[in-house]
Amino acid sequence: MLLLGHPVYERSLLKRELQNCALLNEMSVQFESTNIPVLILGDSAFCLSRHIMKPFPFHLNHTTAQKVFNYRLLKCRRVIENVFGHLKARFRRIGKGIDNGVQNTNSVIKACCALHNFLVEEKDELFTSWFHEQRINDRDRKYPNHSTYLTNNGNEAEGIRNTLSLYFARAFDEDGKSDGNSGDNGESNETTEVDGEGVGSGTTIGAWVDIS
Repeated sequence: MLLLGHPVYERSLLKRELQNCALLNEMSVQFESTNIPVLILGDSAFCLSRHIMKPFPFHLNHTTAQKVFNYRLLKCRRVIENVFGHLKARFRRIGKGIDNGVQNTNSVIKACCALHNFLVEEKDELFTSWFHEQRINDRDRKYPNHSTYLTNNGNEAEGIRNTLSLYFARAFDEDGKSDGNSGDNGESNETTEVDGEGVGSGTTIGAWVDIS
């Protein structure tokens, strides 16, 4: 079976590091008969694998467990997506597309993250007009027409996802209610903006605080 993979991630150092990182497996937990490692959350553009977890594909007949899983995954992902929206709105270099040499890209992104966290600490304001301008930039941006095809990583990743969906479904049943409404593709009916306006400007980028 062939799946469409995210072209940037598939060629990235991050993917190779994840594949060779023993810590992700050492911190795994056992749930029933399934060993669940540390997981990186992705959207539907990524290929499902042992360490990359993505939503169940859209289907009109999703089970309750699949719907709850998709909603929980979306709820986690949207926080960092909103922070990326802050970065794009605040720093034009990122918002309009990084046009410097590829070898300098990591330094530019780290510098923007460090400055973002500093400005949050200083309670610097993010203006609505910045987000509006960024939405226009996103709308008009031309993306490369490139696809990377790769082989599905098999039954292990599917087993992990199914186990997690059953775990969340049990928690859902025990609580007697959901912590939000979810659609068949995991899209929440709660009000949220993934371009950055859905969370306060006080959100720091914890993953990038240490830029050494």
